[in-house]
Amino acid sequence: MNPTQHLLLVEGKAAANALNQVVNKQLFCVYPLQGKLPNTADIPTRSVFNNEVLVSLIDTLKCGLCSQCKADRLAYTSIVVMMDPDIDGTHCELMLMTFFGRFMRPLVAARKLLLQRSPQYRIVHANSENTMKSYYAFSRNELDSLKKQCLQQSEKVSVTKFKSIAQLSAMEIESLLINYAEGHRLVLTLD
Repeated sequence: MNPTQHLLLVEGKAAANALNQVVNKQLFCVYPLQGKLPNTADIPTRSVFNNEVLVSLIDTLKCGLCSQCKADRLAYTSIVVMMDPDIDGTHCELMLMTFFGRFMRPLVAARKLLLQRSPQYRIVHANSENTMKSYYAFSRNELDSLKKQCLQQSEKVSVTKFKSIAQLSAMEIESLLINYAEGHRLVLTLD
């Protein structure tokens, strides 16, 4: 626990291991979520304490729950939700946003909660100098647009679909997630 660190919430040990190889430990703490997150939209507060994943997260954050939640007691500078770029990751993001929005609203109001989007695709093609160039797409629409641009410059385009943060190289993790691309880290608000 270090109030100058950003807590990176990731999906499982594989993503945590990949990130731990890259992050500056003085700036970031990687926390792997393991287990099933419940839908907290309609459950009573006491039911939150029946889920080990949420109990462990609450203990880690040290800022309380519901009316006891105080943003200034958060054990970290911010919480960055960084899930895998697949349907399970999207589901985890939704469950976490529901949990924070319902049981830790002061963190959201204080802009302490961020969502880091992971790239879904890597597009590789040879440019006019015949060197390989990589681009990253964070959505299907972005992929289609990039593929179209690349095919105008090269006959062969290779596309890789990522299912996990752990599939990214250390250099990709550092440039795309840690030193994030503008527009791919969202600050969540109550607006």
